Amino acid sequence: MEYCFIITNNLKSRTPPLIYRFFFIMLFICMVPTFVLADDVTPDISIEAYSVVRSIEKDNGHWVLTYELFISSDKNINAVTGTLVQFPDSWIRTGDGDIELGNIMSNTTVSDTFRVVLSTNTPNLHQFVWTFDGSPTDTGNTSGADILKDWIINTEQEYSQFIPNALIHVNSVTNNGDSVTVSASGIPDYQVIIDQAILETVAKHPRGDFQNNQGLTVNEGDIVKFGQNIGWTVSPVGRACYTTGGEGYWPPGPDCPFDIDKSMDFPLTPNVNTGTCETGNGAIGYMVNGTSVYNWSDARVDNNIWQRNAPVFEQYDMDICSGHAANGDYHHHFNSQCLANTVNDLGDQHSPVYGFAKDGYAIYGPWHAQGILVTSSWRIRDYQDPLVGCSDGERSCLMVNELAPSQGTMPASTIGYDLGYPYTLQPPFRGGTISLDAGAYYQDMYWDETLMTQGEHVLDVHNGHSHDELGYHYHITVTRSDNGKLSPAFPYIIGPTFKGECQ
Repeated sequence: MEYCFIITNNLKSRTPPLIYRFFFIMLFICMVPTFVLADDVTPDISIEAYSVVRSIEKDNGHWVLTYELFISSDKNINAVTGTLVQFPDSWIRTGDGDIELGNIMSNTTVSDTFRVVLSTNTPNLHQFVWTFDGSPTDTGNTSGADILKDWIINTEQEYSQFIPNALIHVNSVTNNGDSVTVSASGIPDYQVIIDQAILETVAKHPRGDFQNNQGLTVNEGDIVKFGQNIGWTVSPVGRACYTTGGEGYWPPGPDCPFDIDKSMDFPLTPNVNTGTCETGNGAIGYMVNGTSVYNWSDARVDNNIWQRNAPVFEQYDMDICSGHAANGDYHHHFNSQCLANTVNDLGDQHSPVYGFAKDGYAIYGPWHAQGILVTSSWRIRDYQDPLVGCSDGERSCLMVNELAPSQGTMPASTIGYDLGYPYTLQPPFRGGTISLDAGAYYQDMYWDETLMTQGEHVLDVHNGHSHDELGYHYHITVTRSDNGKLSPAFPYIIGPTFKGECQ
């Protein structure tokens, strides 16, 4: 993106005998033919600039002009540089023809001082022309979300009632200049009102391992706090909850959460990634209450190829807030109604900020506007389809390129389980048998770029978009059934790749 500033003279001179002349130079923006905008976004950027002449004095028969250039903007611009491309006939040389202004943050002034050598003390200042290059961050996180402020910070040093020695929510947010460090225990402060839908969901759990075989120890209308014993049997392996706290809150699973004293660095201003950056396993961001964001995967692979989608294979690990732990780190792979309640997302307008990805972009909830859900542009393969399916209608082929379905398919070196295969989860204490329908694996998915023409609410390949004053941001994606139930929609939160630069 290139800006052209023409310096014009509005001279306000002081009377002699002083030889110094002080004046303000107003800069007017002009669009040059090479003006381009990243990502085809044309932000309305209002830039104000002026220069203060510090001195003009005789030196070895020449006049040396020293002035300081000030620039500010109403929006953020990254990596701003300036070059003097035109100058008066009286100009002889300059000690610094290029300036590095760095990032111009909204409503913040940056400056640089330099000297110009002249043959006269009355140059034609209309002939000074600068060009400025930078990347507008209106395609990024410039407004609508504030990574320094949009956190639930535990200012009262409150501890979890049921997880020993664990502070709830976010403990601190530190501005490092170019980055922000967020520290948290990873323990939220969810409170859930038990309703009939929760009781029915728990009743369908294939294990049904309740303490004393009496079922849940809570009833409809009860308020359950995070980690409160509601009757589940403790996992027989791993870090059992009776050693970490939270016994009886989680169904039998691989681990229970505890205070892990974690932190993550986020760029203060995100930059669009020019390559490919996969989300990977582990925490890829934090929700505003300090819980970790994980990607679509459960970090396991079947038959050496088929990467498993977490909401399918870990569905019976999840607590009543759609979260669970790995190595003590409590996290969400997909939409959590408890988190929606925490940020007061009622679906009556665009969702509020739910968290931030580690590339710095904000994560919003599932609503684009009142009653309108955002839509993922990832689709589930129809294995009968001649373009994206396989000749036998089963998992015997892979997409040549899941981002370009027109390239068709190729044989899989190892075939996957048949569609609808009854898969017994392992180890047995985690649950029972699930059906491996289309959508259970990453290789069951492909990105349909044509869906993005259907409206502003449809997301891109990273599960995000840019609109209004929000800049680029991610969304949690769901589908809604006829009875209003929200179910996870791939890639669920972010991914499979980041929009921004990898950290």
